[in-house]
Amino acid sequence: MPIDISTPAPKILLLRISGELTQPELAAGQLRAVECIKKDGAVRFMILLEGFTGFANNFDWNDVSFQFENDAFIEKMAFVGPKKWESTASIFTGKGIRPFPINFFPPEDALKAKAWLLG
Repeated sequence: MPIDISTPAPKILLLRISGELTQPELAAGQLRAVECIKKDGAVRFMILLEGFTGFANNFDWNDVSFQFENDAFIEKMAFVGPKKWESTASIFTGKGIRPFPINFFPPEDALKAKAWLLG
């Protein structure tokens, strides 16, 4: 599964995404995120793109129910990955439209991403 979710600290969700992401894999990851939201309340996402190759084309990516149901419980979202994925991540996550800040950091700035997320 290209999404691995852990909770290294309370209210922090660490997602490692690798390979080609499918919609069912994203949905499973979102279910795990909902479990953490129910447990911790407001959360912050750290998303590491490690060997990420993109989104599978043969799925419907239009389901935004997770956003509508959970955005009120998300405080921040930080992406860490190669610069080539920044615009894709921004579009996919609705940066600028959603009610919380979303920032993208190159891998060499992973510590800055962590500091921003925790700040």
